[in-house]
Amino acid sequence: MQHTGSRDAPRPKALVVEDDSAISSFIRICVEQLGYEADAAYDGGAALHALREERPAVVFMDLGLPVVRGEELVAFMKSRPDLAQVPVIIISACDLAPDADRGLFYLRKPCTVKQIQQAVSAAQEWSKVSQARRSLRPAPVDVGREFLAQWLHEG
Repeated sequence: MQHTGSRDAPRPKALVVEDDSAISSFIRICVEQLGYEADAAYDGGAALHALREERPAVVFMDLGLPVVRGEELVAFMKSRPDLAQVPVIIISACDLAPDADRGLFYLRKPCTVKQIQQAVSAAQEWSKVSQARRSLRPAPVDVGREFLAQWLHEG
């Protein structure tokens, strides 16, 4: 049997931020079945630490967290260039409108395996489109002082 190397490929990381251990375990199992390596944070402080340590591919975020609230964590993520492009799947008992332009997706508690799969699929698609948009932006040009001085002198 030939080894393809796919087993050795690193799995994308998912961070599950949920203070209810049963819900957290359920979501982690679901995303692990989708090929992610899932880490858990049970309060906002632990989530903040995890986000500063490593950039996940996707974050599942409860809003009603101890220490630092979920809304504050989302605002923190979206304000940081290194985290703004990470899709966030908010898990809430309330009905909330998605904001796909900012990579915010919503699951209403209690959620099903299928809903988690759909949310992850939508988040992955958003990541691909967002990355493609960023790659189409022209890179800033640094022409340098010498070039400008020469150009101004010749003109």
